[in-house]
Amino acid sequence: MMRERVFWMVALVGVAAGSAWWTSRSTSALEEKLDRLLAADEQSAGSEAAPGKCVVSVDSRVVHASVRSAVAAACKGLAATTAAPAVDEPPVFAAAEPEQDKLGPTPEMIQSYDAANELVEAALTAQTWTPEDVEKLRPLMMALDDDSREEITLRVVRSLNEGKLEFTGRPGELF
Repeated sequence: MMRERVFWMVALVGVAAGSAWWTSRSTSALEEKLDRLLAADEQSAGSEAAPGKCVVSVDSRVVHASVRSAVAAACKGLAATTAAPAVDEPPVFAAAEPEQDKLGPTPEMIQSYDAANELVEAALTAQTWTPEDVEKLRPLMMALDDDSREEITLRVVRSLNEGKLEFTGRPGELF
């Protein structure tokens, strides 16, 4: 009995030591690659002074593809299993259009906002937030601007926290 305990303790210490060694080995390789990347970035920047304010928008698909390729390169044993998404015609970096903010909400946004509010009201009346409500809300949220999405989201979350709504779906699928 004592030998079994000693054996398991030694095995546990061995596994912990092996995990620590593997983690430090993996981390040091990533740190070296990051240092090289930062050095290359500093060299390419040269002595140019960055402008005081830079307003650009970045296509999220390009960022996603860049991060995927950087991670795949850093982890030689792990190759990216999916192809990078094709980038459409719009430029990678485009100046933000302040005029678009001045235009106001589109009729589609107004209709989606009203429908989302009606959906939340119906859920509050029924006192439940169901997976069907989630499925109905998702396409409506896609048509809203950030402020409206945040408003609807906070309304549902606050109602759940205050006990006005009961969520009947699976954890993690609230929206």
